[in-house]
Amino acid sequence: MRNHMIMEKLARKGDELFSIGKYQDALRHYEKALETIPENAKYWKEKLNRKGEMLFKGGKYDSALKYYEKIIEIDIENIEIWRKKLEDKGNELFKNKKYEEALTYYKKIIEIDVDNAEKWKQKLAKKGDELFKKKKYDEALKYYKKIIEIDVDNAEKWKQKLAIKGDELFEARECENALGYYETAVKLNPEDAVGWYKKGNALYHLNESEEALKAYEEAVRIDRGFAEAWERKGTILEELEKYEEALRAYEKATGLDPENAVNWYKEGIIFCILNKNEKAREALEKATRINEEYVDAWYMMGNVYGILKKDKKAQKAYKRSQDLSGKKAASFKYKMYQDLENLEKTINANPEDVKALYRKGDILYKLNRYDDALKAFEEAIKKKERYADAWYRMAIVSDSLRKHEEALEFYEVAVRLYNRTIKETKRESIDVQSLNRKGNALHKLEKYDKALEVFEEVTDINPEYAEGWYRKGLVLEKLEKQIEGGRIKALDAFEEAVKLYNGVEVEIDDIETLSIKGNALHKLEKYDKALEVFEEVTDINPEYAEGWKSKGKALASLEKYEEALKAFRETSKIDPDDAENWCMKGAVLGYLKKYEKALEAYRRAIKIDPKDTDTWFSMGNELYSLKRYEDALEAYERVIKINPDDVGAWNNKGVNLYLLKKYEEALKAYEKAIRIDPENVMIWCNMGIILRFLRKYKNAIKAYEKAIRIGPEKARVWYNMGIALLHLKKYDRAQRAYERAIEIDSEYALPYINLGDLFLSHGNLEKAEKYIDESPEKAKENPDFLLLKGRVEIEKGNYEEAICSFERAIGPNSKR
Repeated sequence: MRNHMIMEKLARKGDELFSIGKYQDALRHYEKALETIPENAKYWKEKLNRKGEMLFKGGKYDSALKYYEKIIEIDIENIEIWRKKLEDKGNELFKNKKYEEALTYYKKIIEIDVDNAEKWKQKLAKKGDELFKKKKYDEALKYYKKIIEIDVDNAEKWKQKLAIKGDELFEARECENALGYYETAVKLNPEDAVGWYKKGNALYHLNESEEALKAYEEAVRIDRGFAEAWERKGTILEELEKYEEALRAYEKATGLDPENAVNWYKEGIIFCILNKNEKAREALEKATRINEEYVDAWYMMGNVYGILKKDKKAQKAYKRSQDLSGKKAASFKYKMYQDLENLEKTINANPEDVKALYRKGDILYKLNRYDDALKAFEEAIKKKERYADAWYRMAIVSDSLRKHEEALEFYEVAVRLYNRTIKETKRESIDVQSLNRKGNALHKLEKYDKALEVFEEVTDINPEYAEGWYRKGLVLEKLEKQIEGGRIKALDAFEEAVKLYNGVEVEIDDIETLSIKGNALHKLEKYDKALEVFEEVTDINPEYAEGWKSKGKALASLEKYEEALKAFRETSKIDPDDAENWCMKGAVLGYLKKYEKALEAYRRAIKIDPKDTDTWFSMGNELYSLKRYEDALEAYERVIKINPDDVGAWNNKGVNLYLLKKYEEALKAYEKAIRIDPENVMIWCNMGIILRFLRKYKNAIKAYEKAIRIGPEKARVWYNMGIALLHLKKYDRAQRAYERAIEIDSEYALPYINLGDLFLSHGNLEKAEKYIDESPEKAKENPDFLLLKGRVEIEKGNYEEAICSFERAIGPNSKR
């Protein structure tokens, strides 16, 4: 009798727990009830089955399974019936696309039906194949993994199946899913070189270069004679700009497979990058001997012959590439060398022909043969000392050779000569191109006011001259703070330039005009169209570093960072000493969260040009993002040392000093920034924050008021004004400031929290709740919001809810 009472009490408690969703606790009570009177097993089997069905219908599949497991334990004699029930449940879940839950049921069946493992293995394989056909690749893989668990002896067979499935996915460009299959396969056989190679291929296509490299290294560790893996390793190392290591990998590949033209071609490219041009020639000649129709190898051979000054051979190589493919690049280079040959004939016939010498220099410049170009312009100047255009081009070539001081001298000479020529020429007879070059020389000399006057004259004389409008826009950008409406006028000039360029047919060899059009489009934030232009530029001349750099800028502006990085890498191959390119590469690596690599890129830029403030500033920003405030501060100090009037550096110096809790020093930095730019809203706001931390609340309010007068629509300023007013117990004004912040930006979370806190502190629970309810979604995980919510729940007597809010506020995922 006593046992019956205990059983009934336990059963009632179990039912009570079940009713409130505590299914495991309920099951433990049912188990104890059964233990009190084991003879009642039939009753409990039926009860547990009913409970299991209820849970299953309610979508509580895991809990339901626990109940079914208990039934099997009670009714072991009828295990086959219950196994069939689990199978039916699994099939029902599978049919309803609950694949993972179905697998849980199938796993349990296999545990209780060990003797029929082979049958279940086939069933799971069939389910996996079915999921794979439905493109449920992750779910299919889970089924295949379960088969491997129960069929360890045939692991190799299942590894092969996974590899085949991975290959299917890779061919379909489902690289992320393919990777999962390849990774499972190599876990089954870590010494499978091909498996590692395939894993590397998938990682490479997912832009996981360093992880791909590790996979290829495993492949060649296992099989030193795996030529394809050596070649892929070389490709990754080349992309990572580790050229010496890439060369060793390619050399290993060519040694293993000497009849593979691609490997010789890639080896030739690395020799080019390393300036080992004779070696490059040998490798590329081998590539074209193996494959006489290897278009890219013929093209690269033309480049190498050009560097080696074997102009006739270069011309033939480009002609071969052009004949095989019709590629724009081959046509462009072939035309250049044809023109060069004709000019040589002209100069030989008439050594005094300065225009031919000038044109020769121009072509050599386009072919990146800067030293030869310089000699041609110098020769032209020897024949005609007052040849302004030749001096101008000498300056451009000297800049490309990083001879910046000489370049400035040449620009000065060019300006003097242009002035003399223009003075001696009637206005209607002035050569607008020469006038334009004079303006550009003045721009390079940072004489922006004078340059603007020249470009005004250019566009006045010939309103259809597109480059004049573009150059005018660049100068207006430089003068935008000195000229009223300068920014708008600059954009208008770029717009006019684009309109005019759109109506002009550009010659194939006029890369500069195409580039200017692309740059104008970029200035107008028409990034897609700019990208189209720069893609054409790099198609025509893949060795034009500025084209790749501009393409990278356009891609970065479109937030296509991986592609932008590739473009900047191409620039580095052609011109490894372009500091701006390394700086932009650093910025893109930062966006890709490759912070250490970003810092490496900035350091490389600084090594090339230690006085470049943009690089130091960007480096400071990167260090700030990494919370390395002392290091960031040092970078901003370097900017200030180079340019004491850099307002951004002073502001950011203040921000970092604030974060280091050096408030007095931060205040001095903001004061300096304000003296430079007294109309900057956010600097006034930042100054107000510092003054608040120094408990100078009245001064803080004055700073916020100044910021509001300049920019009344800044929610952050109104919010901070509210905090300062609160400290002075000016509650009504604080309330209005927070409300104004919300009016400006209804998604700004902090004013809602502070308003809620303000009303709660003054006993207005209803208003506090209002602001909690109206808070934007992103506020809901803010610790201050959760603490406020907890305090409101306490006022309402909801202690459990309050504890829950407090726990979330201090939990590991809180954003405090």
